[in-house]
Amino acid sequence: MRRRKFLALIAILVVAAFIATLVFAWPKPTPQGLSTVDVQIIKAPANSVYFIYPDSNKSRTKPSDVGYPSQEEYGAYRTALGVLMGLFANSQVERADTSASIDAKSGMPRSDLNGPLVLIGGPSLHASVYYYEKERKAPLYLEGSDSKSKSYCLYTREGVKIEPSFVEKAKVGGDTDIFLIEVFKDYYSGPETYGNTLSRDVFVIYGYTWKGTLAGVKFFATSVYPNMASYSDEYYVVRWVDASEGASHDRAPDSGDKYEILAGEVGSSLKIQVPQEYLLPLSALAVLVVGVAVAFRKGWVEVAIERAEGEGEAESGGDIGAEKLEFDKEALREYRDVFEGVRGARDLLAKEREKLSKERESLSRASDDLVKKREALEAMKAEMEKTRVEFEKTAQELAELRNRITEDAKLLEDEKMKLRLEKDELMKAKESFASEVSGFESRMAEMSKKLKEKGRRLEERERALSERERAMDRERIDLNELRAQLSKQLEEISKAKACPSCGRRVDAAAVFCDGCGRRLRNV
Repeated sequence: MRRRKFLALIAILVVAAFIATLVFAWPKPTPQGLSTVDVQIIKAPANSVYFIYPDSNKSRTKPSDVGYPSQEEYGAYRTALGVLMGLFANSQVERADTSASIDAKSGMPRSDLNGPLVLIGGPSLHASVYYYEKERKAPLYLEGSDSKSKSYCLYTREGVKIEPSFVEKAKVGGDTDIFLIEVFKDYYSGPETYGNTLSRDVFVIYGYTWKGTLAGVKFFATSVYPNMASYSDEYYVVRWVDASEGASHDRAPDSGDKYEILAGEVGSSLKIQVPQEYLLPLSALAVLVVGVAVAFRKGWVEVAIERAEGEGEAESGGDIGAEKLEFDKEALREYRDVFEGVRGARDLLAKEREKLSKERESLSRASDDLVKKREALEAMKAEMEKTRVEFEKTAQELAELRNRITEDAKLLEDEKMKLRLEKDELMKAKESFASEVSGFESRMAEMSKKLKEKGRRLEERERALSERERAMDRERIDLNELRAQLSKQLEEISKAKACPSCGRRVDAAAVFCDGCGRRLRNV
């Protein structure tokens, strides 16, 4: 007797279906890490991305450990923001880290910022970067951002030190600096949700100093953005070193400087992720294969074939072997279940094939679009070449302008020295004038006292004079009355005449003398 396993063919079919699913229905590779910034952030719809920059207005509230940038730092951050916005396909929204959309105590972006966030600036000056690093939501966090520390160093959210990022503070900010570029998911809760059920992409660039931040933005614009597919890690730590000679030797970040990647790998960003809709059919096929293998291994499914010799002769005269098939009823039931599973898998595979055909059609259309985009890219390259030539000319002009600015800066420095000297002289004159003013004020106070005393005396004299005037007025009245009496008496005297006998003055109309009684006239 020999045994044959009838389900070998079925097992082969199942394995073939499984392999076909892997080949034709396996999901396409998807970009990961920093390479997702292009599609999810840079090419996002208009007004759906929020650029958040550190505010320099000290009258607005930030978390207690977060400071305010100087005018130089603020200008650098605004410049970096402008460079990034130039890469975006659509116009987006700008917000300060002190706006109502940012929690003033913690720096947490609120739920109304429901789109990707672009953060420029480090945790010592940017409230939201401070929040993400303090809560360990960001892939990296910076140690040494406070004023007491003497060095900088970056750590992963798990606390692993990135050794190449360690540097003393005195060695950065001149012609070298270190910066990081990172992207991550922020899971948060909205006003009508429970728990961290919402998510948004967060894109961060900052350096140890403002020069590092500018270098990070320029490195992203000139090196990362043209080759986004090669940057698949969620963070990159890079050292910037100013060029030692040439036009780029200006102690400012530009494309001619040296950039060294300290952490993060550059390579293909295509990684396979299995969507949820593919997990069920793949799991069913895997279970079928394992089940068939176990059934054969245990001997649950088999066919016994026996040949009997000499038990009869056929009409043709030849010996015909009699074959007897013996089936295990339990095995038949399992065999039927296996076929039902295969039938379901076949239907599922047909649906997946339809999906695959649709995807192929979309891929063909995408291929045509890609050809058009490639042609547009070639034209863009030609335009970029022209732009490069113009840029070189502009760079030469900028170098000349920089030299003129340097000369003007020297002249300005000389003028500042002169102004300082003049300021010192003015301060001395001011002090002298202040002393003179104080002496004058004391003299004025003394004169004021004397004038008050004289005024008091004049008032007393005026009162005495007024009394004298009133007395004189009364005496003048009495004199006038006396004068009137005298005038009357004079008139009477002028009318009187002397008595010829005794010489007494008598009235002219008198008939007799009052003295001697002589008759003076006849009546």
